[in-house]
Amino acid sequence: LEHMDQCLMEGDVQCQGCEFLHNASKNENYKSTILRMGGAEHVVRAMDEHLKTPAVEHDSAERKVPAMEKPFDIPTLQLHACSALQSLALLPNDFKTRIADSGAVPALVRAMLLRPINYDIQRTACGALMNLAHN
Repeated sequence: LEHMDQCLMEGDVQCQGCEFLHNASKNENYKSTILRMGGAEHVVRAMDEHLKTPAVEHDSAERKVPAMEKPFDIPTLQLHACSALQSLALLPNDFKTRIADSGAVPALVRAMLLRPINYDIQRTACGALMNLAHN
């Protein structure tokens, strides 16, 4: 989680971090620890920072150069993040409240709205929302 903080604008690091959190959260013994350490907040932050496609600028040779001040849109990161939240949301209600308080619900909805034809993101984000809503 500390590495995700240090490398917030590096999409590949965020993607691997979300994938790791998803895989680790499959183990019931790790879920509550992940949440206590701020795992849901890290996942939501990664989702929010990597929503938009970078702006494209042209240099003097008319080559396209990405504008580095904008975060990259990485569908795989969004999918891993949705998967991590879906798995974490299988915890009891007091943990679900913490996940919801992290901003997970708006982040999941944004992921769905930005990728309306990506079946995997739609299915996984819906699953996360369903798990959060289920008592």
